[in-house]
Amino acid sequence: MAESQKRLDFIDYVKALGILIVILGHTSLAIEKDNHTAAYFIKVIYSFHMPLFFVVTGLLMGYKDAHRKTDNAPPLRAGKLFLRLMVPYYIYSALYMLVEYFFYGHDAKRIQDMFNSTLTTCGNAPLWFLATMFFVRLLFHLLKYTLKADIKTIMVGSMFASVFAFHLHAHLKQTGFLDDQITRFITISALRIVPALFFIAVGFAYSRLLDLSKKRRNLFSGIVIGVMIMMLVYIDPPSVNMHIFRFKNMLYFLFTGTFGSAALINFCTALPDGIRLLRTIGKDSMDIMMLHYKPMPFMFIAGDVVFAVTGGRNFLLIWLTACVMVIPLSIVYCQLKKLPTMIFKKKEDSTSQADKK
Repeated sequence: MAESQKRLDFIDYVKALGILIVILGHTSLAIEKDNHTAAYFIKVIYSFHMPLFFVVTGLLMGYKDAHRKTDNAPPLRAGKLFLRLMVPYYIYSALYMLVEYFFYGHDAKRIQDMFNSTLTTCGNAPLWFLATMFFVRLLFHLLKYTLKADIKTIMVGSMFASVFAFHLHAHLKQTGFLDDQITRFITISALRIVPALFFIAVGFAYSRLLDLSKKRRNLFSGIVIGVMIMMLVYIDPPSVNMHIFRFKNMLYFLFTGTFGSAALINFCTALPDGIRLLRTIGKDSMDIMMLHYKPMPFMFIAGDVVFAVTGGRNFLLIWLTACVMVIPLSIVYCQLKKLPTMIFKKKEDSTSQADKK
């Protein structure tokens, strides 16, 4: 298989396993609060699951940068990026508000809160990720290609800036500056870009270090790093919610986010090429992320099904049930989205053949 195909497989695998881990973390919506085993694994997942997708984005950008045929900076294509990230952000936000209003009690205040969150790009979970990804991609391009900043400078600078943002948020919250909802949402939306920039830079830098041919070494290092992260979380459980910019310790979050991501990335490089299921899930990971979380009902349905069948709420069974519902639905939805393109392409081909005749 060609080297480019290996890279494509490898990145799709990371996104696929990453989104499966995200769903597992979100079983917290449907389990008992006193399930300590589930709580531990959910804390492990939360320590790196969202940073992973920023790291993967940086990794892919790093590979593309290394294989540029010219020394000129790559074009930004902000419009294309807006269509790919912000248009789905607004579409899913509208869908979330409709579902919330019609299926969860017609709560006008809740809808107003969701609207304000959408408007300020603070976002409703997990939609915030799309808005943050859009802005951090713009910022990274500005720093790396317009201002010609070295990747190490971006990484170290964003690390210190993340710590500053963490303390600034705590100070603003303590002084009451964030009591106003709109102010709080705008502040969180802006500050959240800083650690996201750090993880993008980490992925970009890691693309230069990762050797895809060393599968056994990558597998071993992935397992070792993964075990290390699990031990750290057991010793010192983190409190992390990147959506609302809540962290127990920012440096600890940057550490677990970096090395947790590295563990999964290294593991995925050791997998054989051509695993179609993982490639499909990886390509559809964005829609899976948006469809599985509340106010969409699938996680709650999964919890009720597992409880009805087993009399309990085992988080692994809930995760498996949710995956069985959401993943096929996402795959079908992604195929439906391609229909207009396929129809227009078919018409263009027919027109081209007619002109030749």
